[in-house]
Amino acid sequence: MNNPQLPLELATAANQTFDSFVAEGNRDLLSILKDELPQFSFLWGGQAVGKSHLLSAIENNVHQKGLMVMKVTAEQMLFDTLEFILPESLSLLMVDDVDQLSGSRKTEMLLFNLFNHCQINSIQLVFASVLSSRDSLWQLPDLRSRLNSGLVAEVLPLKGSSAVQLFERELKNLGVIYQQNVISYVNKHWSTDYSGLYMKLQQIAALTLRERRKLTVPLLKKINF
Repeated sequence: MNNPQLPLELATAANQTFDSFVAEGNRDLLSILKDELPQFSFLWGGQAVGKSHLLSAIENNVHQKGLMVMKVTAEQMLFDTLEFILPESLSLLMVDDVDQLSGSRKTEMLLFNLFNHCQINSIQLVFASVLSSRDSLWQLPDLRSRLNSGLVAEVLPLKGSSAVQLFERELKNLGVIYQQNVISYVNKHWSTDYSGLYMKLQQIAALTLRERRKLTVPLLKKINF
């Protein structure tokens, strides 16, 4: 069975808070980001480990202090001017998917200039990336030194029972109706790395919600993941 993988928003930025983040091996990092956010932070890790969730949590936390925050993607940076991205009253800038700017002198210079602007103007800066700050794909030595100048932290993937619990929570958040033995089946027969569960979750939700079907173990076995 071939099912289109429809992109689904599993959670809104408003409910992506520190409290809703399943920390596990990231508890120390969570504490730093919540209570003592450094001038510069570089968060990196694989797909679906929670980097974007953490950016939203930081955004919500800083907003509560009455400070101005902006969160952009690397793609947006390529089309917007620095003057538009960085208003004078900005206290914190967060850039998701900065790895998309690696490998090109032109785009890496854009990131380099952005870093310097934030440093000069005392704007806190957070980057999120699939690549580590020491990856060889970063070409400019001056940029690489800046990427490693603050808090550099790998966001560790969620695994085991906690990953399955999050999988079940997101099924409920998406409104997927399921039989309880589905969770037992997932726990027993699937890899419980949440990165993989996240990809399957999108396909499950797309199919069940589109066709208005209850999720059962037989249906799981028919889906071509």
